[in-house]
Amino acid sequence: MKLRKVGLLICVLTVFLSASAGALRANSGFKKSPDVGDRFLDIHTFLFKIAARNGWSLIVSSEVNSPVREVAGSTVEEALNNYLETT
Repeated sequence: MKLRKVGLLICVLTVFLSASAGALRANSGFKKSPDVGDRFLDIHTFLFKIAARNGWSLIVSSEVNSPVREVAGSTVEEALNNYLETT
């Protein structure tokens, strides 16, 4: 079961990165502030708000979850690492 979740997470992140490759090169979205207006968000809400802010397309499996409920870090990349550190 854990292997399946890891596989799904890798697929989701691959889609996320592939869909946003051009945007990442153009404006380095992962290096921007993770501030999306709320400090406490689940990972799905955070990802969708970041995608909307950067004009990215995003599909996230409902099986991708994180026990972390706080946006922590100075960049989107750091915030995602904090969300996914324990998964």
